[in-house]
Amino acid sequence: MKRKLLGVLLTMAMTMSLLTGCGGGQSESADSGNQAVVSQETGSSEEEAEPQNTVEEQADGEDTAGENNSYELYTLSLCCNEELKQSAVVSYDPEKVKLIDLSRNAARFRWADRKSVELLLMCENKNPSVEDLYQKEMEGHGNSMSISELAEKQVGNYTVWRGDGTWNSDGTVGVEFFALKLENDMILYAVHLPGFEKQVYLDEMLPYVLAYVTTGDGTRMTPPAFDPNAEEEEEEDTSDGMEWDTFFEVTSIGGVKVKVYYDPDVIKSYRVFDMEFFLTDADGNEHTFAIADFATAEERRQGRERQLNSEKMLEEVSVSELEEIQAGGYTLKCYWADYMVHSYDGSGELNPGSTQEAIIELGSGVVCVFDSTFLFEHPEFGPFLDAMQFVVE
Repeated sequence: MKRKLLGVLLTMAMTMSLLTGCGGGQSESADSGNQAVVSQETGSSEEEAEPQNTVEEQADGEDTAGENNSYELYTLSLCCNEELKQSAVVSYDPEKVKLIDLSRNAARFRWADRKSVELLLMCENKNPSVEDLYQKEMEGHGNSMSISELAEKQVGNYTVWRGDGTWNSDGTVGVEFFALKLENDMILYAVHLPGFEKQVYLDEMLPYVLAYVTTGDGTRMTPPAFDPNAEEEEEEDTSDGMEWDTFFEVTSIGGVKVKVYYDPDVIKSYRVFDMEFFLTDADGNEHTFAIADFATAEERRQGRERQLNSEKMLEEVSVSELEEIQAGGYTLKCYWADYMVHSYDGSGELNPGSTQEAIIELGSGVVCVFDSTFLFEHPEFGPFLDAMQFVVE
């Protein structure tokens, strides 16, 4: 699990950084105008080894390529080169996804139905092979992950190249890759992380992001409806914890009061005992949370480390550093502790023990703490966290 968390974080850092970059190199093709997406032309033996993908002839050519683009007002361009008159042009379905960030060679989308799920669509204009790009993006996981061969797959209106990285520990998908090579040799691609929820996969969201794809003449295009400042205002308006009108109140030992708003369709019952609160999900499982008096997750980790080291029944205590993960709409900071426990029968025998904890920083000197074991073992726990919002009084 430790290796799995680290692999996910490294991949997220790699893909996030691309929004601020511009990509190097230029396509040598000088085709202009809005052309349909087609496969790379075969030439040398090296080119023949490149995965081929024909998009122009797919789906009868009616809605995916040609003149019938019903999403013209939601069209953007990537990797624009006015000098060579080249760009990648993408139209998205505004009812399904929202454009939340746009740079010269990348666009970030948020799924309207699941606001915690985002997809970073990138554009490569250095003319690498799809296979080389795949290997570059998937490397770095070492022996922790098995990487599949690239294969053609129908996703929405297009046949794309798809590959996956699965964790050797449990066989679950940790990284998903797609690529679509355009006629001007630019490549649209994404490296997607299904996350611990395992609820949303790349093939589910991608058709809405790639509602219509073509090549362009290098003109920079931004959807008229795109306003990054409006996105920030919207997030501020919905951060007051008032999405639901059902709530209960928890008080920390230090006297800080926290209102916990919850979705009654997901959280079926609750009970509060001092700083702790217990929530029951739809399957009847009860989950324990606590409001603790620590300003940061690191302070909580250090406090727990001191407590474990002071326990007379424990020896060889080892506490990890914090690792940050995403579950539902929350950023969690997690750590684990390993130790040896003296047998209670007085025999002096030592047995291995461990604990795992996830922390949500709430501000105002308090954090929400819970056992992260259930989070890693049950993919549905991310949506369960989404059914809560905290407001510190």
